[in-house]
Amino acid sequence: MEQFRTILSRRKDSFQLVYSDRIMLSGSCFAEHMATKLQERKFSVLSNPYGILFNPISLFQSFQEIINQRIYKEQDLVFHDELEHSMNHHSRFSGTNPTKVVGEINRQIQSARDFLQDAKVLFLTLGTAWVYRYDGSIVANCHKIPNHQFEKELLDIHTIVDSFYIMYDQLKIFNPNLQVVFTLSPVRHIKDGIEENSVSKAILRTAIHQLSQENKQVNYFPAYELLMDDLRDYRFYNADMLHPNEQAIDYVWAYFKDCYFASETQDIIQRVEKLEAAINHKPRFPESDAYQKHLAFIEKEKKALGGYYDFLKWE
Repeated sequence: MEQFRTILSRRKDSFQLVYSDRIMLSGSCFAEHMATKLQERKFSVLSNPYGILFNPISLFQSFQEIINQRIYKEQDLVFHDELEHSMNHHSRFSGTNPTKVVGEINRQIQSARDFLQDAKVLFLTLGTAWVYRYDGSIVANCHKIPNHQFEKELLDIHTIVDSFYIMYDQLKIFNPNLQVVFTLSPVRHIKDGIEENSVSKAILRTAIHQLSQENKQVNYFPAYELLMDDLRDYRFYNADMLHPNEQAIDYVWAYFKDCYFASETQDIIQRVEKLEAAINHKPRFPESDAYQKHLAFIEKEKKALGGYYDFLKWE
């Protein structure tokens, strides 16, 4: 039969994950989507302790700050449009009370440090090589501050690679057994321009390739290629034609499972998915005998799974 698309062959990575492993994800949209999939299936996950970060410099610096346990102070914040902002964080940390803003930032840093210490793998998703400087420093988020206060520039491959190694040298001491997996976001940053986005993605992909070739503990997951070369169709995107839709995310998740989970772990995932679907079922007649049997099945399966795997927890 004639093929009408190019299919990315499934593969197993050099390491496998089990339920007892801690998994940390940070960066652009892939981190958020895969973290949600993993959390729903009861894995031990920490996602984006600084919020969504798009450029590699801000992403790498965030982990230096986590490892070194930086303490943010109120004078580190920038006031704009009635809110206090950290230029190193996503806007979800912004707020009207500077004490609360730095308090939450510092709590997240401490929590991330504790988690990272024992993590098995760190997924880093890069979004763009375009960066913005504010007062001479590259920032993670512009927080809608007027454009004229920033200088825009395009990172080169050497800058990205060198910045990673500054962070990675500390990371290897902090958690010597940690695996690092890069991904490249398929979301196009068209605000920079379509042609400019293509250049940006090429720089990031080349930098990732160099790093994965030079380090046995640094790998690459092909989320970018799955969208751009395998699915390769706008029907797998949301209405904005930029972000992958649920069908595309599910396709990437299926590839992710085959890549990182052995058959035993995938069997547990299937049981957890079935149980979660049962828990989320909304009955038409909650007083019926059928629904009471349904609830009894849920409790029985919770105990069964919890008995075999004490790391699986339900509220």
